[in-house]
Amino acid sequence: MCKAWEDHKEEGRIEGRIEEIYASVRDGDYSAARGAEKLGISVQELEKRMEDAGYPLPFVM
Repeated sequence: MCKAWEDHKEEGRIEGRIEEIYASVRDGDYSAARGAEKLGISVQELEKRMEDAGYPLPFVM
């Protein structure tokens, strides 16, 4: 396969992984701290990215 196609497939895998992490944080399967750790970003950055992507943050007491 050509390089462009391989790059496109890899981007899809990465995007799918990110969406899985967002959904897991939203659903309470992961804490925001764990989701941020998996992505290598801060909790604040995770929260911003989730909001920007339309994923509501879980209600935490």
